[in-house]
Amino acid sequence: MSSTRLIDAVVVGAGPAGATAAARLAQAGLDVALIDRGEPPREKPCGGGLSPKAHRALEVDVSDLVLARPRSVVLRAPRGGPAALESRVGEIWMVQRPAFDQRLVEHARARGAKLLTNHLVRRVTPGEGGETASIETDRGEIRAAAVIGADGADSVVARGARLRVGRDRDYVLALEAEGPRPSVGLTDVAVVDFSLRRGYAWFFPKGDVSNVGVGTADRSQFRNLRRHLADFVDHNHFQFAQPPRVVGHKIPVWRGVEPLHRGNVVLVGDAAGVADPFFGEGIAYAMQTARFAADAIARFLGSDWTDLSGYTSAVQSILGRDLRFWTILAGLVYRAPSLSVLLLSHSRLCQRLADQAISGDKSFSKIWKR
Repeated sequence: MSSTRLIDAVVVGAGPAGATAAARLAQAGLDVALIDRGEPPREKPCGGGLSPKAHRALEVDVSDLVLARPRSVVLRAPRGGPAALESRVGEIWMVQRPAFDQRLVEHARARGAKLLTNHLVRRVTPGEGGETASIETDRGEIRAAAVIGADGADSVVARGARLRVGRDRDYVLALEAEGPRPSVGLTDVAVVDFSLRRGYAWFFPKGDVSNVGVGTADRSQFRNLRRHLADFVDHNHFQFAQPPRVVGHKIPVWRGVEPLHRGNVVLVGDAAGVADPFFGEGIAYAMQTARFAADAIARFLGSDWTDLSGYTSAVQSILGRDLRFWTILAGLVYRAPSLSVLLLSHSRLCQRLADQAISGDKSFSKIWKR
């Protein structure tokens, strides 16, 4: 692409948020380009667990990609016995992110979105007062009536639009590894261990493979994450046939009220920083922000809305209710993890409420049920 193109909407980033937004915009009859710097499917650091909130939000069938559906989660803390949480509400769907992301991209293309792969976006300049936005790539410039930034924690779109300027202040740093199913150790249930300060370690079963990791928001622990991961694997006697490759990534968690739009540009998913501050769940919230963004842009381009402030308002007022709850809960549990796990292990009421909150059946946002 050597010359400037004009298009209705450009979505930067072909993850779950970007693909969902592109599919909905294309289905609304808009000319949409979905840009990715790589060639899907590509690896994505992520535990690969879809909560009931996440798989209810899906607009395409991924049942054939689900490798395991654990209902049981073992919760651990520095002191006291573990608590087993058995869900009566919904399963966690364990998937491989490359295959999952590719399915969503294929859905977007089937709806009419154009996929532009191996396009490195260098700069995005929002359009103000009816002007088009400029998307500068290594293949040339694209002009668009609206832009959705779905390009992750280090979003080029966010930088160009001068949004989330303090995004490096609040995030979870995670290390994870995925490899063949351990020959020894818990292999049929998920494990969440709150022994790490302001964070946790996890084990997720995925049939013949498994995912282990650690994540924390405590910056003093960042340099020790690799040791924490090794300790967690050793403590649980997980024995892998060969050492899995360890990768790191940022999880941008909710920071409260802040603008998520400027001119004709909006941010979704990790670019918008909407992972919950407790579990770091991002996929469910990413797809919901994509829905809000696609609806807002369709209204904006259709002249029903004069600006995109309604998008920021929807995220803050609807999803924000859930995310504020998880922020408060994270503060309580991370301050006293052993007491929290003990209370959960002895209270059926707390177990039921935790199950319903995780699944979205009890939700402040009222959007998770179809």
